[in-house]
Amino acid sequence: MEHGIPEVMAASLPRLNRSAGHHRYHRLGLALDRWDNRYLLCWYYGLRGLSLLFLPTRSARPNLGLAAFVIFYGLDWVATVPPTARLAADTFGRENVGIMFGWIAASHQLGAATAAYGGGLLHTWLATIR
Repeated sequence: MEHGIPEVMAASLPRLNRSAGHHRYHRLGLALDRWDNRYLLCWYYGLRGLSLLFLPTRSARPNLGLAAFVIFYGLDWVATVPPTARLAADTFGRENVGIMFGWIAASHQLGAATAAYGGGLLHTWLATIR
């Protein structure tokens, strides 16, 4: 148990995140057709940033606060994929969207892996996340 989160709850939170994301994904198509995808991405990333700012304040009710964060973050997580794919298609052409989106996804994963490794390294060196 780390930071007061039981193992079962810690294992359940990623699934809760993905479930919330899939719920949002089915309703996203309407927004993609009505608004400029650049503004949607700006909005989604802004909400994602606000949710990350909320994360340290969850300590008043750790389990409930973390569950609320995971649900909100899951609603926002998958919402960035369709507008990014459409922007890639508009920018690089529909015939090139597959390869370009693949490069976008690969670079995103490399950045995420680097950040996760760096966070784990700092956690190991400092023996704390705070």
